[in-house]
Amino acid sequence: MQLDTNNIHKPDSTGFNTGRDKAGGRRKTPRKAKEVLILTSGNWIIEEGQVSASGKGRAPAAPLLLAAYLRNQGHSCHVLMLPSHHDTHEFNPDSVVVYAPWFDFHNNGEPAFDKAKEAWPNAQTILILYDSLPGFEESAMRLCPAIDYAALPNEKEISVGEIIEHGEKRCPGGFGVESGILYRDKNGQPAHDGMRSFAANLGHLPFTGREFEYFLRLNRNWKFDSQTVVYQRGCPLDCTFCTVSCTAQRMRDPEIVAGEIELANRTVGQNHLMTTEVLARSKPLNTLLNALVRRGVKAGGALWGRCELVRDPGLLEQIKDAGFEALALGVEAATPEMRAKIGKDFDNDQLAAALAMAVEADLKVDCSLITGLPWEDRGYYVYMFTLIEILARSENVRNLTVSRLIPHTGLAVTQAMVEAGLIAGHYTFDDWNNRLSAIVEEYRRTIHLDQQELERYYAQALAKVRKGKNRASAPAQVEKKTMAA
Repeated sequence: MQLDTNNIHKPDSTGFNTGRDKAGGRRKTPRKAKEVLILTSGNWIIEEGQVSASGKGRAPAAPLLLAAYLRNQGHSCHVLMLPSHHDTHEFNPDSVVVYAPWFDFHNNGEPAFDKAKEAWPNAQTILILYDSLPGFEESAMRLCPAIDYAALPNEKEISVGEIIEHGEKRCPGGFGVESGILYRDKNGQPAHDGMRSFAANLGHLPFTGREFEYFLRLNRNWKFDSQTVVYQRGCPLDCTFCTVSCTAQRMRDPEIVAGEIELANRTVGQNHLMTTEVLARSKPLNTLLNALVRRGVKAGGALWGRCELVRDPGLLEQIKDAGFEALALGVEAATPEMRAKIGKDFDNDQLAAALAMAVEADLKVDCSLITGLPWEDRGYYVYMFTLIEILARSENVRNLTVSRLIPHTGLAVTQAMVEAGLIAGHYTFDDWNNRLSAIVEEYRRTIHLDQQELERYYAQALAKVRKGKNRASAPAQVEKKTMAA
């Protein structure tokens, strides 16, 4: 595969990486090849826009993207899934990078750093969290002295590259303004000099084929049936419950993404394409679809899109021709009024039209709903149950999920819960790590429904999903007037 080398992040012509010092000048650091060990938990998905404890069997993307980026910088990287069958003496890293979840960090982050410091006391240790909106990296560094650095948003791969180029376990003067690097000051306390700006695109993230094949050999004790492939990061839309809303959407080279989809399908059977919203920018999507068709690759899986942007039958036919099986539509709420409260600006007519257009293109649809929004009442659930029954019986709805709202710290919907008196305040890093089970119980109520009622309605919603998908009767016809009910 030919890489787009024009967009690869490279050192300047002198062979040195350059950065800005606090006075706005330039500093130069000699390039030296380093050995980097990248660790990630095998039971978690830790990607920008998706952090969940459901990653077993899925090979990651973010650690491999980092490894490929660092390889382009001249470094040697090993990506290990934890727990690993390898002994620590097999590696002699200059730097150890740990991908950890922002909640349950005590069990899935802190132990990895402690063991890394014990095994390789001279190595730098670097933390990467995703979707940690309120600066949980700083809290993690205060909690865990074994962490030397953390990469803040955004473009964490570039920040990690600068840390590794620095080469030392401490940099008390920092890395310059807007470096996006959390370091320890002269007193050992976490400090930083501003977030890194978003890149215009993700051209600095190269093809990960070499890293993926080495990763599979290195992690033979793990069985993988799919791999995550990153196409986009960030989303300019303003869904109030989403951790990446109102951020710059950056795209990878579609040709590179097509190559990674092809490799994932060939080696582990299928891919999970990480997208935010693909329909708003049709030009890069067309390039990806054409690349897949040209390669003869059937992408499989689903593409995420907004209901109100499903309006081009020709584009849907291209999506089908490229081998995608479904559109994934985040319906989220049952009524237009409730959707408006959470930043989803489409009505039931647009939802019905999107479903009908998908039928014409012979595409399935995956629909997701959220329950537990602060404003829900008994009457709202009548609408939700009706919508579930319609969707569950629709001929092209492949998957229908109903999940609970998670009050992520720092989000607008969480602030609405605080203002309504449903929770005392935004949860801290310590809350998510020391009181996780208690938090789950605390927020399960709305303005109008207590925990018991909400649990009952949630159970009814799940029952209607199961009943609808198992029903043997003819599929329901999706009509605008029915959706409006």
